[in-house]
Amino acid sequence: MRSADSFRICSLSLLCLFFFKALAAQEIDQRQLRGTWYLAMPHGNHPSIAFYGKDDVILTSRGDTIYRFKYRLSTDTLYLTDVFKRTVVDKILKLRNDSLLFKALQEDKSDLLYLRK
Repeated sequence: MRSADSFRICSLSLLCLFFFKALAAQEIDQRQLRGTWYLAMPHGNHPSIAFYGKDDVILTSRGDTIYRFKYRLSTDTLYLTDVFKRTVVDKILKLRNDSLLFKALQEDKSDLLYLRK
């Protein structure tokens, strides 16, 4: 096989990979998030998350702290902005009517599953 053919095959393969990766990202609508979600596992720093209004979210902590953020979505990514205009980016792996799975959330480093009750 000539090097030009190899280059075309490699380029086409990479293009297909990026195309299917883009299709795999779940487009999330803010209306799907609205409501209160509860941590399904005993680990995790935020036992509940409440999405309400146009762009408000409240995270509770295992201690006695309540965190308020403004949020926005881009495809499957959640952007949380605090009152000091600091933004944290969290990846949503899956969203269904009754479950919400984060790649990580805030300072938690493991996947976190939340359920809507």
